[in-house]
Amino acid sequence: MAQTRSTLRSVAQEYSSPKKALTLTQNKLYGDIRPDMFITASYMILDTASSTITLARAGHPAALLFFKEKKHCELALPSGVAIGITEPYMFETLLVEKKIELKPGDFIFLYTDGVDESCNEAKELFGNQRVIKCLEANAHLSAQEIVARLEKAIQMFVQTAPQHDDMTMIVLKREKT
Repeated sequence: MAQTRSTLRSVAQEYSSPKKALTLTQNKLYGDIRPDMFITASYMILDTASSTITLARAGHPAALLFFKEKKHCELALPSGVAIGITEPYMFETLLVEKKIELKPGDFIFLYTDGVDESCNEAKELFGNQRVIKCLEANAHLSAQEIVARLEKAIQMFVQTAPQHDDMTMIVLKREKT
């Protein structure tokens, strides 16, 4: 993880394309990654002047986009495989970059699989549908409050079941025109 972070940070300073940065990271790390390991990543660039996000994902869970006008979430599905899974030339071929415009009230939700894969005592997953339902129900709140409500919903679902994975959540919301 530390090596990936360091490599990505160094190439990200040179390129304004998430696809290019992830591809160069893959190229630099490919020979050093054990065959039984891989790294998932999402890379996003926010352009505040145009209110756009440019996103690429290397095998990481798909981001969710909430569009205020439509009143629902959609998966942001630029395709891509995890770093270390495939040869560098194939990685670049499979990796797609997507540009998304955010209007006031819209937001993007990025997360690790510990969020939707949280289990209760019955070994039932929290799941994407519960994540989406919670995001949509709380879309009128601030980014910080949306995350807090989702954390609470997960805790209520899981109750006393042990946590098996890390949970990271990011909400980036456009508030003003």
